[in-house]
Amino acid sequence: METQDIFRALGGSLPGWVPPELPREAGDAATRSPGDGGTLEAMRRIVMQPEDPAEVAQRFHQMVKAAVEHFNEGALAQAVQIFELANRMANEKKIDPGMVEIIRRKADEFLDAERLRRYAEEPRQHPLLRRVLIFFDDLSPKGLLAELLRELKRERRRLLLLLLEVHGASAREAALERLQPAFGLATGDEKWYFRRNLLYLLRRIPSPPHAPADENVDIAVRHAVLKFPAPLVKEAIANLALLKHEKAEKTLITLLEDLERMLLAPQESAYDPRETRLLVDRAVAALARFGTPTARRAVVDHALRNKAGLGDTFSKLSELAGQDMSGDPELVERLLAAFKAHAPRRLLGVVLHSKDQKLKPVIEALSTTPAPAVRKALQGLLERFPDLEVSRAASRALASL
Repeated sequence: METQDIFRALGGSLPGWVPPELPREAGDAATRSPGDGGTLEAMRRIVMQPEDPAEVAQRFHQMVKAAVEHFNEGALAQAVQIFELANRMANEKKIDPGMVEIIRRKADEFLDAERLRRYAEEPRQHPLLRRVLIFFDDLSPKGLLAELLRELKRERRRLLLLLLEVHGASAREAALERLQPAFGLATGDEKWYFRRNLLYLLRRIPSPPHAPADENVDIAVRHAVLKFPAPLVKEAIANLALLKHEKAEKTLITLLEDLERMLLAPQESAYDPRETRLLVDRAVAALARFGTPTARRAVVDHALRNKAGLGDTFSKLSELAGQDMSGDPELVERLLAAFKAHAPRRLLGVVLHSKDQKLKPVIEALSTTPAPAVRKALQGLLERFPDLEVSRAASRALASL
């Protein structure tokens, strides 16, 4: 048999499972796989058998190729065991370091991209996939970020972001480091979408439990500036929505007020009206997600502003659905006043406001606030106009209460 075939056959006989990684200090050997006593030891001995260092390096390369083949065929557990053996052997410095470096830098080109994507899209596969990625320089967080910066194809960037998510905390740390300089002062800032991708990563990879929130808030705030490209600001708003911090809340309220001014004076706006409205929607949704009295009042203030240039602001009230506002009687009173103003009524037997679309979002906003006045208003609407569409919404709200 050819040596390559031997490695392929031995790899196929490895168990289809691997033990979980154990915490280890830097420089320690990786967790030993279940086949170390037999099959993997045989692979090690085949690699190290020749006296010629060039032949040893060649066999090491063949072993890594066998791991790549098993990965591409879907045998992830077997591939992990061979890659970890290769990692240990490389760390022992018994293989020519120059050849090891070339293999770490080049062999990932033969990994099947679709297989990588499929594993990266399944969170349960992340622990194993991460143990494959760390073998390759270009698939480390640093290598992936470097490729992300220069990659122009959107689909490839999506795969790179998925692989960075697989790395978890180490990728988050690397992204934070790249975002530290102010926008415009770091390498790659001419490609603003790179910063947007880094902010996306911060949102996708959760902070460690006891990490201080200030750093994340400061980074999101520094990117939520209405002179930057709209998609970058949109990503910053999405980050702020997740950060339950007073500074994040104040920033979102200020952003919403500035965006309203842009809509009312479009000639002074940094964006076209469509982009501005999209940012308004994101800011309102982010504030509603905060769930604090101040944030809810900002949403209601915006919704009830009733200025033509702002477009349909009433519909934003539905963002408050799911929140109990009983603890803020003044806000509930304002919403009930809006309910009354847009509720249908009869005049000389004719039903007015029967198709007013402003009432439905008010009902949705109040649908989880079990205050007596809310129940009374919804019940009154249902009794007086049982056949109207808004009455069906009122009926659903009463049922949820």
